Amino acid sequence: MAIGKTRLALYALYALSLVCMLLVPVASANDSGLSDAEAVNVAGRQRMLIQRMVLSYAEIGQGVDTANARERRENAVARFQDQLTALEAYTRGSDAAEAFARVAERWAPFRVAVTAEPKAAAVQRLLELEAPLLASAEALVKALEEAHGHALAHLVNVSGRQRMLSQRVAKYYLIEAWGTRTEAIREALETATAEFRAGLEELLDAPQTDPELREQLRRLDDGWYAFEKMLALEEGEYAPLLATTLAERILDSAEKVTALYAQRLEGASS
Repeated sequence: MAIGKTRLALYALYALSLVCMLLVPVASANDSGLSDAEAVNVAGRQRMLIQRMVLSYAEIGQGVDTANARERRENAVARFQDQLTALEAYTRGSDAAEAFARVAERWAPFRVAVTAEPKAAAVQRLLELEAPLLASAEALVKALEEAHGHALAHLVNVSGRQRMLSQRVAKYYLIEAWGTRTEAIREALETATAEFRAGLEELLDAPQTDPELREQLRRLDDGWYAFEKMLALEEGEYAPLLATTLAERILDSAEKVTALYAQRLEGASS
């Protein structure tokens, strides 16, 4: 009789364990914790972090605010990796999975190069690794924007790209200051400068830009105006520390603008 009760108890425990297993949630296509609006924002930030890493590399190489530059590079690498993990979960099984895979594939060799001890002679190779990674990151944001389909998703993309451009312009400026003053670098700097201004105008003209956003964009414009004045210094005159200081302020303003557009998108999607 005792044996029978023991068997019944074991069967009951076995049945209970099966029920518990069935109740455990299976990982879904989106177990990242990211909403659709957040995914566009986070994927867009990856572009900025790529530029930020190279900018920090150039700072360290020239001894510009070295301790802080090393910390910024370390933090950018860690954040990129954390966000990559979240985006992997978000895009799993979606139309954006292929675009994500290209980012992940190109991240590994770039990470090795950008975390190495900076050398002026290695800058060109670093830029060669950065370009396809940035292009893949751009493609991923675009894929997520199109999947969302809301006009505000485009504005999250554009405002998020302003973050990237703030670091991109400063990056090319620091590379020139380091001694790499080629026609290609100057053209890239001027293109990024023009794209920042065009992006700002697009955001200001957008019908979805409300008064709160317009005020934040005005502050962003003020910061950019100061940066443009610095870029207008006589050829051969460089102020690397000023450039990175101004770029930080612009990035901070651009982050706030992007967060506001992302909030608007979240509200419109709920």
